[in-house]
Amino acid sequence: MTDAWADLAVKGGAAMGWVWSAGLALDSQVLPAWAIAILAMTQGAVGATLLALAAISLWRATR
Repeated sequence: MTDAWADLAVKGGAAMGWVWSAGLALDSQVLPAWAIAILAMTQGAVGATLLALAAISLWRATR
């Protein structure tokens, strides 16, 4: 079960990062493509970390 939570956290965090960055790219013509790519990777890592922490908290609460 732990592997499933970790997989969900990583995939969900990465997806949130790409969606957020794509929205930023469509909204603003100011940032260059390399900055959008860096933001996507950063947001994905942050999102994955937050989802992992939430999953760990849920797992601890339900055992």
